[in-house]
Amino acid sequence: MLDADEILREALALPDDEKRYVAQELRKSLGSAPTLRDQVPWHPLIPDEGLLIRRSLIAYIVVKLRIGDEDCLLLNIHRKWGDWTFPGGHVEPYDADFRAAAVREAMEELAPLRPGEHFEIAPEPLASPEWGPVASPTHFGVATRYQSAFFSLQFKKPPTDCLPWLPPGEFRFHPMSNVLERRDVGNVVKVLRYDLATNWSSIPLSWSDPLEIDPLRRRC
Repeated sequence: MLDADEILREALALPDDEKRYVAQELRKSLGSAPTLRDQVPWHPLIPDEGLLIRRSLIAYIVVKLRIGDEDCLLLNIHRKWGDWTFPGGHVEPYDADFRAAAVREAMEELAPLRPGEHFEIAPEPLASPEWGPVASPTHFGVATRYQSAFFSLQFKKPPTDCLPWLPPGEFRFHPMSNVLERRDVGNVVKVLRYDLATNWSSIPLSWSDPLEIDPLRRRC
């Protein structure tokens, strides 16, 4: 498989008229693609009004619990940026769709918890916002259009039994009431907040019963 970063570097080095030609060819190849997989999600470039725009497809997992009298979201630390965001990651070439990517990312980031035994990922996304193009902080500042899908997680076993197994220090619960005010909360959380708007509070609970204490404080 071609290296996506190498494709991007070579394409950005082309003269403007050649960039437009590549964009036209990409438009032809992607225009009739029937599925996400056929649209080669690993490919870093998409045609956008005759220009080359990098695209990024990302799936996120949303865990909401009521702790005491507060609705809270499970966030994990983004080691590269140092902020708190939803578990999740990029859609890979072998992922059939956004949900498949969400299940895989949940297996990786919430290990040792396992889908089917400890939790299930909802079949349809809560929201699928798109934003950009904006400068990518990881790909040479190139303009990037982001396509995302946020999936609710439902626990099959009590979260007080499951969550203490997560790596200490890498996860925390954050109140939903003030995510827009916190500078340490990542932009992705705020994207979902703005996208859902008045439906923000309607994100389904991942466990129906309220919890008296933060389950991450109990360690196995």
